[in-house]
Amino acid sequence: MEDLQTGWNIREITFYPEYSGYTNFVNSVKWSYDANYSGASGAAVEPFHMSSNGTTDFSIGSGDYIAYNDLTKDEVLGWVWDVMGDMTKEAVEVDVSNRAIDRVNSRVTGIFPWS
Repeated sequence: MEDLQTGWNIREITFYPEYSGYTNFVNSVKWSYDANYSGASGAAVEPFHMSSNGTTDFSIGSGDYIAYNDLTKDEVLGWVWDVMGDMTKEAVEVDVSNRAIDRVNSRVTGIFPWS
């Protein structure tokens, strides 16, 4: 379904300027897995957005230290996925995708051809 786009996003990063000898230590990440439907031409379903959101907290020793200014989205998402595990990552993706597909394929009621 090309009108449905899904993907992981970082919404917020919280960090300590100084923490246990580290500079700009990332403490938590607010993330989301989003589904955006742009609406097919003539479709009964209007464009929409839905997501699953969460927060992942980190502690010293939970990964390699990377200076805050050198972080990339992929590195931060990798940390999040490492903490949540493959099963949870996949469960989030399946849940949001299934809810979005169900909405796109939902039946419309109350509209008659003669209205």
